[in-house]
Amino acid sequence: MNEEPAGPRADQAYPRPASRLARFVPALSWARAYQRTWLTRDAIAGFTIWGLLVPEMIAYASLAGLPPQAGLYTLLASLVLYAIFGTSRQLVVAGTSASAVLVYSAVTELHPKDIATYTGLAAGFIILTGVLFLASGLFRLGFITQFLSRPVMEGFIFGLAIFVTVGQLPKIFGIAKGPGDTIRQFIHVQGHLGGASGPRSRSGSSPWACCSRSTACPSCPAGWSCCWVPSSSVPFSSSTTMASLPSARSPPGCRPSMPFG
Repeated sequence: MNEEPAGPRADQAYPRPASRLARFVPALSWARAYQRTWLTRDAIAGFTIWGLLVPEMIAYASLAGLPPQAGLYTLLASLVLYAIFGTSRQLVVAGTSASAVLVYSAVTELHPKDIATYTGLAAGFIILTGVLFLASGLFRLGFITQFLSRPVMEGFIFGLAIFVTVGQLPKIFGIAKGPGDTIRQFIHVQGHLGGASGPRSRSGSSPWACCSRSTACPSCPAGWSCCWVPSSSVPFSSSTTMASLPSARSPPGCRPSMPFG
């Protein structure tokens, strides 16, 4: 039997260093083939995503108990780093409400003394999580997620939605947040609705009501109802500014799904 010599054949070549590097930095592969004609549409898409994620990340920073600028820094870092190291053109990497709530629950269990200590612990928790994700990717441990059943994930998301909603109710109604778990906080909100701020309640609940499709006019576009905001829901001096703008009237026969007093 004839044995082939060890090493690559003559028609094969060793992988080039650039190819090895592009495996870990995918931006090197697509940046060479990028065309200038794509820049305009990519810029529009990028600014659109930016406009959507900025208020979202500020809200998530509040859920995590961090200052608003923490959400902006996270957004800048995640978008830039994934553009360099990411492998999907459609995926958008940013913070989520689930991660924000988990940061808050994990750090508060350590009972930090002040906001500086809390911020440092949260930063350390996030960095440690990133290191674990990086190690999981290097060791191909993605199959672990197959052990998380769909009912468990749906239950977690549903419970998270209740947790976030109850946590935001005091801000909507302008009352103090109650102590205890989610059930006790909800009971606290119910017991203090009599002291809710009228203008603040209307301004806080208007987006929830306007963004729901009106049952009285099911043919009305949902996006149109989001643009219709009653002037009574705008508190204090903001109504003067809104009055100077063209009024957004609903189509004939269409009414909001809930009345505003």
